[in-house]
Amino acid sequence: MKKVPEELNRITDAVLAYRPKPKAKRRQQMTDFQQRVVEERKALYDKCEKLNAFIPSEICRGLPIEEQVRLRMQLLVMNQYAAILAERIAEFHRA
Repeated sequence: MKKVPEELNRITDAVLAYRPKPKAKRRQQMTDFQQRVVEERKALYDKCEKLNAFIPSEICRGLPIEEQVRLRMQLLVMNQYAAILAERIAEFHRA
């Protein structure tokens, strides 16, 4: 029987002792509440788009001026709310 060369033994020992470095932390999947925030943001965005399309319409222009102002204020607040949700979602991905 042939003797295994010493160099081969060292290589084999090194291979057997090798432990891969831990991989970079993968992004965790979103929790249920985080997913609900994302869905809420999407629903709110859809409503903002519809209201934004409605405001310049003939129907809206036929409404009393006070109601037109309230609709514009509503859209403004909805956009601010959507921006806050977007910031929260961005923070989910940083954590």
